[in-house]
Amino acid sequence: MIPYQRHDAKLGVLLVVSILSIFTIGSAHGGRLPSSFNPRSQPFAPGAEDDIRDAYEDVRNDGTETTWAVFNYPDEGKEIAFKESGDDYSEFLALLHDDMRAYAYVRVETGDDLSRRAKFAFITWIGRSVRPLKKAKVSTDKAFVKQIITQFGKEILADEKDELRYERVKTVLEKASGANYGTGA
Repeated sequence: MIPYQRHDAKLGVLLVVSILSIFTIGSAHGGRLPSSFNPRSQPFAPGAEDDIRDAYEDVRNDGTETTWAVFNYPDEGKEIAFKESGDDYSEFLALLHDDMRAYAYVRVETGDDLSRRAKFAFITWIGRSVRPLKKAKVSTDKAFVKQIITQFGKEILADEKDELRYERVKTVLEKASGANYGTGA
């Protein structure tokens, strides 16, 4: 299957699961949603929005070595918090597990010797062992995260680390940015 078709299929499944979860919540409460259900409530842990914004700006800053930041649901909770950031891409990949839901912002250097450019990807990681209702929550919470993480060349949805290999992400970002001129050498 073409990677983009696989991505679209994953998004479709998440949308269906999101809709089904709303009906499940309603049917468990006599056809009404519980008063505690508020789809507009912010999914962030206290203080997390500022931490996420700071990490995002750090990755974007040309004057720092930081190339990635990860935000997840600590202790498999309901709220998103800043997890970690760094400059070694292999450390970023090591953080992702099959039972984890996370968002990441990564910086990739593209171009050639004459023209180096920073490109950015917004990554949604949903491990293969994550339960369907938690997968559905990721799809709704992502909109809130994207209110903070606003500048990126490509959005990537992944459930396998192979999809996030550095060279693969770099290729996706180069294709998304259009022209890729080289020196011809």
